[in-house]
Amino acid sequence: MGSIGRRLRSLGLLSLAGLLWLGAGRSLEAADPADRYWLRTDYLVWWTSGVDLPPLVTTSPQGTPDFQAGVLPNATVLYGNQSFGGDGRSGFHTTLGMWLDACHNWSLELDYLWLEHATDGFSQTSAGDPILARPFFNTQTGQQGSRLIAYTGRVAGTVSVETRDQFQSAGALVGYKVCGADFLIGPRYYNLGDRLGISEFVTVTQPGPAENTTFLIRDDFYANNDFWGVDLGFRTRLERGRWSLDILAKAALGNTHRTVNIDGQTVVTAPNQPPVTQTGGILAVGTNSGNYQSDSFTMIPQLGLELGCQVNCNWRVYFGYNILYWACVSRAANQVDLNVDPRNFPPPLAGATPFPAFRDRTSGFWAQGMNVGAEYRF
Repeated sequence: MGSIGRRLRSLGLLSLAGLLWLGAGRSLEAADPADRYWLRTDYLVWWTSGVDLPPLVTTSPQGTPDFQAGVLPNATVLYGNQSFGGDGRSGFHTTLGMWLDACHNWSLELDYLWLEHATDGFSQTSAGDPILARPFFNTQTGQQGSRLIAYTGRVAGTVSVETRDQFQSAGALVGYKVCGADFLIGPRYYNLGDRLGISEFVTVTQPGPAENTTFLIRDDFYANNDFWGVDLGFRTRLERGRWSLDILAKAALGNTHRTVNIDGQTVVTAPNQPPVTQTGGILAVGTNSGNYQSDSFTMIPQLGLELGCQVNCNWRVYFGYNILYWACVSRAANQVDLNVDPRNFPPPLAGATPFPAFRDRTSGFWAQGMNVGAEYRF
């Protein structure tokens, strides 16, 4: 029995030594730095949800009485009454990752996404033909009205509208591999901002004491949304030979900080007189101008699919699709109030109603599209 016990102890020691050797071998193999890091670069073609612009510039047929010129609903809208920012655009997404442990269970990724700015605009100059006007609802009279920019024998001028938006994201993800899936957590930042600017330069052509007086009028609406939060989700890969299918599902939980800036200005220059600058334009006056800020708890979900092909030990190429949704964001065009009391035009008069007003409207924003790229492991 003693010899049998000694043999069993010997076999046990040999087995333990073998397991330790195999474990050390695996650890050394897993610690191979050849694929510890990876760099991904994607080219994006994405679409985003547009924002509806109100009617901003109108015209009417020659011969229309001045009090009806440019007045809705009979006037023709030259710019506005349309969606902005919904067309496809280019962008890029870059990711730098690394394994944090020898067994490739823990990972860290840093990424940045940027979409090309969407821009649009309108500009037209007229000495009176065609008629140019800025439409609004006159709260003083309770009827539709307009502000003339160009009308034969009265005023001549130029009107310009500029729209612009931007979207970007950055974050860091720590992954832990369990049963073939990477569970993800990390900080996330999203930014969405846009601007709507309307300007006009008008010269009085009607004979009289105000003839040749010029008006430079500007209305500016800015909106910016900053999200700071934490990403939670998972990513898994299904493989068959060189081919792979990645599935991503995550949601960012955190705070959306919204900022809206509304500002207007009018510069009046009479003949042989210095310019006089006054606060307020037409749609941005004392009743709604200012800086407005608000916050809300937000969840931004994202889903993604990616079909990839392993070209060699270092290179992999892929094609994918992603979609995300961001609730309760501020857009510049949504803050425009077409209910206007002309008595608030600078200089304001007593007894005016508080219009235009700050609307504080929010809406949902989605972004979706395709990506194609390459990954290099080293």
